[in-house]
Amino acid sequence: MIKTLTSLLICFAVSQMFGQNFNIELQSNILQGEDCSDVWGFVDSSGVEYAVIGTRSSAKIYSLEDPKNPILRYTAPGARSIWRDMKFYNNHIYVTQDQDTFGLTIIDVSQAPDSISHTQWKPQLTIGTNNARFLRAHNLYIDEKGYAYISGHNLSRRGVMILDLNVNPKEPIFVSAVDGFYSHDAYVQDDILYSSELSNGFGIYDVSNKFVPIELGRGRSGNNFTHNAWLSDSTKILFTTDEVASGYVESYDVSDPSNIRYLDRYKTNAGNTRVIPHNAHVLGDFVVTSWYTDGVIIKDVSDPANIVKVGGYDTYTGTIPTSGSLFLGCWGAYPFLPSGLILASDINTGLYVFKPTYVKAAYLTGNIYEREKGSTGAGTPLSGARVQILNSDVDKFLNDNQYKIGITPDSTIKVVFKYPGYPTDTIEVNLASGTIDTFDYYFEREIMTDVNDLNAISAFYIYPTSTSNQLTIVGDVYNQPYEIISVTGTLVQNGQMNSNNLEVRSLNAGYYFLKIMHNSEFVVMPFYKE
Repeated sequence: MIKTLTSLLICFAVSQMFGQNFNIELQSNILQGEDCSDVWGFVDSSGVEYAVIGTRSSAKIYSLEDPKNPILRYTAPGARSIWRDMKFYNNHIYVTQDQDTFGLTIIDVSQAPDSISHTQWKPQLTIGTNNARFLRAHNLYIDEKGYAYISGHNLSRRGVMILDLNVNPKEPIFVSAVDGFYSHDAYVQDDILYSSELSNGFGIYDVSNKFVPIELGRGRSGNNFTHNAWLSDSTKILFTTDEVASGYVESYDVSDPSNIRYLDRYKTNAGNTRVIPHNAHVLGDFVVTSWYTDGVIIKDVSDPANIVKVGGYDTYTGTIPTSGSLFLGCWGAYPFLPSGLILASDINTGLYVFKPTYVKAAYLTGNIYEREKGSTGAGTPLSGARVQILNSDVDKFLNDNQYKIGITPDSTIKVVFKYPGYPTDTIEVNLASGTIDTFDYYFEREIMTDVNDLNAISAFYIYPTSTSNQLTIVGDVYNQPYEIISVTGTLVQNGQMNSNNLEVRSLNAGYYFLKIMHNSEFVVMPFYKE
């Protein structure tokens, strides 16, 4: 059954399906002739914006005086590498490559676009007991104080190397290292380092004393493969990505690093288990994420416990493979240019320049109750219900009777309410950007007096009349195969079925209605099996 929630419906609104390109407008796309990796941006001393993209053999710099016609200004050749990442600080671009022996590429853009040059930095260093030449690294971050944090380098345990860029930007000074685990990526704000350490989760370190980093806490993202992490402007919420098929962008409250609390998660392209998130960056109330084979995704995170997609553009033009590699499509997305443009890199199709429209999400909130059919009373608060949005990854199990879900604004969404013993119910809603609307939902129960009428009704609920420790089940009904089900202990507690005492064999997920024989009389018990 589908109902239209007319009080919230906006007439003549245009439906936006989750997979469409919306709220992101393409300005330009430049093929590179070879596979690409990450992308970054910067502004020169005259105010001109630039894009820097990594390719298999180089880092290329494009000026964006006209975003629809980027101009190639410089190519810095380097190692043949799948992985190339770059950051900008004090008129220099620092580039890592995770293959070969080129060390750190340093590009001087202080005189851009007229004069640009680059050098390589690969000194002999000691980390722990390992003394070796610095040859390669996976990623890097540069904080507001001029310190570079090099992740996944080739020394010791391949943790995070800390470099001082302030004395001479072309000759970094090695300070120390966080060397407990391999680090895939790093983010630093206010002298707190967030290191993404793959299967070891994410580590939080105090680096106020750069010579003696101290671990403050450790978290583990949902898919156990923390690829990158980025902090909110409030410095209290950390957003992570897991670079695995069907992975998530997740939010965590890290205001107390010793007590990290999970808040919410988002997965794009619902239903497809072969889509991988890559990098997430926070811009105010929004997270901009590059997603292999699903493009650039903008999410409203103004409520970090309700992550909502509000924009997207798929740079991947192929079909998602059913086998083999999934490392195709969008690698990086950079949202920090003063103009508001988003830069994106696609492994297969090169550099993209986008003009985004940042739209606030809409929210639907309310309470869930149960009451007898035909009653106009307030009902009884009902915990344990399930609320879903069809064709998305929004699926909430409620510990109490209150729900709040985020919705892509100006889109027709089907919201599903479920609870054991009741049929699935669906409503259609369409909410405007930035709104919070309230809708209370009531599960209505019917009292059955004749088991033979079971197939003639759509919903019912009966509490067994006994709490005997021994009940005999003769079979289930409602057009389901007959199965043997055993029950031990107390079946009903406080008006609710005690599922811990119910053993179900060979039943598919769905609603079931049991005929329970007790004292020569039938009692009907509905339940839902996941």
